[in-house]
Amino acid sequence: MAHFDKGPNLVTPFGDLTFLRSTHNYNVESYTLAEADVPTVDVDGSDQKIWYSGTAVAVNTSGASNGKVGPVETGNATGRAPADTGNFKGISMTYVPWQAMRRDIEIGVVYQGVCYLAECYEVDGSGDYVTLTQGVADGMRGTSTLDLLFV
Repeated sequence: MAHFDKGPNLVTPFGDLTFLRSTHNYNVESYTLAEADVPTVDVDGSDQKIWYSGTAVAVNTSGASNGKVGPVETGNATGRAPADTGNFKGISMTYVPWQAMRRDIEIGVVYQGVCYLAECYEVDGSGDYVTLTQGVADGMRGTSTLDLLFV
């Protein structure tokens, strides 16, 4: 019988929803992700703009991307800094593997649900994805428009 072996360096072409504790009882709202705000990631020696599911999302309140969303990012001056809790929109459910290299993208953002804190991300001051900090999680829990529980 034929079989299929996956190589040890397999790259997942589509995102997963490991940040969700359950695929039941969550609510999603759509937003426009600003192409300029998507972090650059090295993929096999090539720089790509990749948006991971599980990324904390906040809205830009100034600049060229005003009204569009991007990641919660340390040191950001357009309304997406960890201290700007009123601009938090939730946790991204959408994985964008390369499309953000060329244009803005519509993404789904979970605003009500139960998430694994260790599987959620934010962006640090150098533009790298890092595990969501307890401070940002607390900010999301304290926002009246979000109903997120982190375990």
